[in-house]
This record gives sequence, C-alpha cells and structure tokens, in this order.
Amino acid sequence: MDESTLRIYLRRVLAVPAGASRKVLRSARDRRSGLWREKLLAAPASEKQLFEQRLAITNTAYDVLSDAVRFRAFYTRLEAGEEVLPELELLLAGLGESSPKPPPARVLEKRLAAVHERMQRTQTLIESAIRQAVDSEAKRLQEQNVPDADEFYDAVYACAIAAGTRVKEDEMANSGKNKILDDNCLAELDATIIDTSEIAAHKAYDKLEAKVATSTSEAATPANRSTAMFLSLIILVLVFGAAYFTLSRDPSSFLAGPAPVVTLTEAEAIACEGPQDAKIMASPDQKVASGAGLIATAGAAGLAGSVNNDTEDGQISYHEGIQAAISGDTTQALADFDKAYQANANLKVALYNKGNLLALAGRPVEAIACYSEFLKAKPNLAQAYYNRGLAHQMLASQVVSNQADGNRRATAGQELQKAIANYNCCLKINPRCAQAYYNRGFAGYCLGQFEQALTDFGKAQNLLPMLEAANFNKNAVAAHLHRPVEPIAKVPPTAPIGPVGPPGS
Repeated sequence: MDESTLRIYLRRVLAVPAGASRKVLRSARDRRSGLWREKLLAAPASEKQLFEQRLAITNTAYDVLSDAVRFRAFYTRLEAGEEVLPELELLLAGLGESSPKPPPARVLEKRLAAVHERMQRTQTLIESAIRQAVDSEAKRLQEQNVPDADEFYDAVYACAIAAGTRVKEDEMANSGKNKILDDNCLAELDATIIDTSEIAAHKAYDKLEAKVATSTSEAATPANRSTAMFLSLIILVLVFGAAYFTLSRDPSSFLAGPAPVVTLTEAEAIACEGPQDAKIMASPDQKVASGAGLIATAGAAGLAGSVNNDTEDGQISYHEGIQAAISGDTTQALADFDKAYQANANLKVALYNKGNLLALAGRPVEAIACYSEFLKAKPNLAQAYYNRGLAHQMLASQVVSNQADGNRRATAGQELQKAIANYNCCLKINPRCAQAYYNRGFAGYCLGQFEQALTDFGKAQNLLPMLEAANFNKNAVAAHLHRPVEPIAKVPPTAPIGPVGPPGS
C-alpha cells in the first residue's frame, strides 16, 4: 500500500472528503466513534474486542490524517508490518455502509485519455504564452535603451514564469469542479513552465548580446578601427608563425580541423526505419519486455508552433489546426493539418503536428508514416526522431501485450531497435535531450540490454537532475542486476514530460 492509498483508506474510515480540515476531521471522528461505542455497548462479549479495534482505527485515522509527522510514523510501522489495517469492506459493513465500486476499466481508460489531452492542451498553451510574453517583454526593454544583459535576462525570465503560471492557474480555474489533473500533473506543468522559460529567456539573451556586439562594432571610431587593424595584423603574424612551426613538426595536426556540426541526411532518416538485427528480440521475460517495474516512458515532444511567413498558403488552416488541438478536438485538428498540407506541400510542419495527434490517439503506425514523410524533407529536427522513436515503443508495447509468444519477441525486438535508432539520431542533433536517453534506456531494458539501460538512465539523470524517474529506473535496473542501489522513494515519481516542441518556422 502506498501513501496515497493509505490516505484514501483512512478518509473512508472517517467518511470525509479529500482536503478536509482538522475541524471537519475532528467532527467526523467524534461522530464515527459515537457509532462504534453504541455498537460496542450492545455487542455480545464475543464481539466486543472486534468493536474496540474498530473504535481504535477510527481514532487513529483522525490522529494520522491531522498530523503529517504522525502519518509518516504510522506509514513506516505499517510498511514494517508493525501495524495491521482491518478489511475496509468489513469495517464499513459494521456500520451498514459499503465502499464504492471501482469504476470500470473503460471509464478508467477514458479518464486517463482525458488527463493526457488536458495536459497536452495546457502545456501547449503555456509554451505559447511564454514565448509571446518573452518576445513582448524583450521588445519593451529594448525600445528606449539596451539594458544590462544580466538584468535583461532576469526581467525576461520573471515575465516568462509569470505568463506560464497565469495560464496554468486560468486552466485550473476554468476546469471548475471537473479537476482531472492531480498534484503530479500540476508538478509536471510547473516543470514545463520552468524549462520553457529558461529556453525562451536564453534565446532572448543571445539575441540581445548579438545586437550589442553589432552596435558596438558599428559605433567604433576610425581611431579604434586603426588600432583594431594593427592588432589584427599582429595576430595574423603570430598565427602564420605558429602555422609554420606546426607544419614543420607535424603537418597532419595542423590540417585536422574542428569537428563538423552534425547534420543528418534523408538517407540516414530512412535508415532508422529499415530492417534491424533479427537476432535481437524482446526479453523472454514478459514483465521485462513490457517494462514492468519501471516508470513509463517520457511523453512526446510538443506540437510545433505558429508559421510566421505571411505568404505561405495553408497558414489559416494550419493555425486553426493548432487551436483545435489545444481545445482537445483531435478530429478537427487532423482535418485542418491535412487541409494545410494539401494547400501547400512545403508546409511540412503540418505533418509533424499530425503525427503528434495520431500518436496521442493511439495510432502509432499512421504517426510513424507522418514523421517519416516529414523527415525526408527535414532530416535535422530532433523532436521528429524523438517522437518517431516513441511511436515505435508504443507499437512494441502493443505487440508484447497482444501477440503470441512465438512472434511477440521478434516483432517487438524490431520495433524497439527502430526506437533506439531514432533516439540515436535525435541525440546526434541534440546531445542534451535527457528524455531521449531516458526512453532509449527504457527500450534497452525491454530488450534485456540491462547494462546499456543502466548507462542511459544515468545519463538522463546527469543531464536533468530533476528527472526523478530516471533515478528510480536506474535503481530498478541495478536491483535487477543485483547491484547496490540507492534508497528509492516510497511513492514512485511520475513519468517525465516530453521535450519542448519545435518552432513552426
């Protein structure tokens, strides 16, 4: 039993809602204790001990729920087997009550889908609001005088955080009583606000520095330029002297240039989807092949942003598609992105967004086709490789749960290898994508490649220390390998959110 389940149990003992105050808890304790005392007085001698235990758990429920320290101590004793909870159904039956039946699986699935859609909508709104706020604030700060760079960054970052927080609070307020996002979801939204704000503020900071450098260069006086030319002449002499010395000693060392910027070709984008090693299959252990025991894969990279070229055909449909996606109307959004792409075949970003929505709707094969068509024309977008890899992992998960043993391992092995190949391409373009390492580690675990999984989860955690799920999974793999592990939190962390989506243009 985890802490959340224990709280639910204790609230049912007192018949109070979540978030009840101490006054409400005390009133509920007094009312329920009175009922149990009446039962105790009327019970035969053989049942008195039973009613005394039920009276005790009622008082304990109040003590534990009203004080965090006592709750932690009680939970620790419960985990150690020093405390035993009576069966809730029997306890409630003693008062003529019954515990509500759990909702059907279909309802739970629908609820999870609603949570996912609301999270996607809110994250997209947050990212859009932060970018707009940063652009507006940066422009305002530079209208009169170019500010100090550090003060500029702090002001822009604070504005971004405020804009993101405002959107989150508005979304929570608009949801009214239908609050489908729990505390873990809200924590993910807070992480989205911080990450997006940092990225946007750094971009604005870089633009400011470039502007300052250009202004300084243009404002240089003739005397300063003469001095600069003289210094440049001296530097050239020194460089040529060093070059001559190096060539005379080791010509090859001088001719070796810096590492080129990594760019991928259409052929490399296609190669990720080719047949993989037939000898590599999903783990024969059903639990390992399905990733049981690990925190789930990180979420998809977000939707691409707006298209800023006013001359582009299909822009109206494209922007309508974004609005429909944000509002949760996946069917309309797919239709709008199709219409945008048909109006303008150069609007490839519509394919990327269409792939995101298809994957969200549980249609990974169609999503992969969209990402593949996009990558033929734009083979250097890390988010597209990342999302295509995630779609292959979704397919592998479906195969593991649906197919018979003979075909399951081979088919899932192919999908998992393709996922890893796509994450490799993503990391070539963006080696700091912690979520790509995290998901690659998950895929490696499902293949039974535990050492590689251990390494990847470690890299993900090093790149993004707040990625608690990476540390949890790393310890789970270490335990599987009978290695020393760090203490693991009693309540497992939530799955990580995906990377920020790319700009539209």
